[in-house]
Amino acid sequence: MKKLIIAFYAFFLLVPLVGMSQEKAVKVSYAQSATFWGDEFKVVAVTDNEKLAKKGISKGIKEIKNIEKLISSSDPKSQVNKINKYAGVKPVKVDDDLYSLIATCQKISEMTGGAFDITSASLANLWNFDGAVESLPQQAAIQEALSLINYKNIILDENKKTVYLKNKGMKIGFGEIGKGYAAKMGANEMIDKGIEHGLINVDGDIYAWGLKEDGTDWEIALSSPPSDSLNQPTAWFRANGQAVITVGNYEKVKEVDDKMYHDRLDPKTGYPTRGIKSVTIVASDAVYADALASAVFVLGVDKGIELINKLEDTHALIVTEDGKMKPSDNLEYWSN
Repeated sequence: MKKLIIAFYAFFLLVPLVGMSQEKAVKVSYAQSATFWGDEFKVVAVTDNEKLAKKGISKGIKEIKNIEKLISSSDPKSQVNKINKYAGVKPVKVDDDLYSLIATCQKISEMTGGAFDITSASLANLWNFDGAVESLPQQAAIQEALSLINYKNIILDENKKTVYLKNKGMKIGFGEIGKGYAAKMGANEMIDKGIEHGLINVDGDIYAWGLKEDGTDWEIALSSPPSDSLNQPTAWFRANGQAVITVGNYEKVKEVDDKMYHDRLDPKTGYPTRGIKSVTIVASDAVYADALASAVFVLGVDKGIELINKLEDTHALIVTEDGKMKPSDNLEYWSN
């Protein structure tokens, strides 16, 4: 479960608000939840048309389900597993959406100098933070995994829509950006169906567009981890047509020999990063927000802020391991 709580101040209703005039159409929030990847997706539509809301939410959830199936690493029949299976053997033809996602990931890898890299899946599998492993990976195994990490060895053929991993043993995975991508695609589907105002909350990661039912921007609160004694909001953001994605070093941890290890792995060293407790990215694209949050962990505070400051309509708030808040330039937020 995500340990960094993102709260949004919206009044979720499945029925219209009581006591409002029936003479004038009033926008109301409608919501439905579903579970994907083991996390709750709360899908919200703000409209004066209940039928439209239900249809839009249904379409959004259906699209998220399709994305889960498309990019799954656990489904042996998925295209992602097929790509991994034929690494170093032959190219694999994929759906347009998956091809586009992989191409986008390559662009982000180039932008971040490899700090974000979907070919680091073999490293994540080695550490297995979702399992019950009680010992650290062997150094030789880490070095072998590192030798397979290189986004430049993903060979794409745009005309044929094929993906080829150059070396045997290479693997790609979307654990760092899959949920953000699903939220983005679900929101796009809802917007196409006429939902002009809405929000998708993925266990605390938010993509919001349009306005709340009171006509104001969505307000999203960044709270301290539940392990902190107060667990109170520490910063607030406004969002309209933006994703607010937070990654923390306390979401998945292992204790080995009285030392804690988290799942924010550096694809260049093979070990967990140090120095940052959490990264929040505010950006118009949820995939970029997810990927950049992971990349900043690897880059560190100074290089991470330097990167974000170069990007248009992209902002970051870093919380260091000693609790200091480091915002990027022009980030609009307020804090205690």
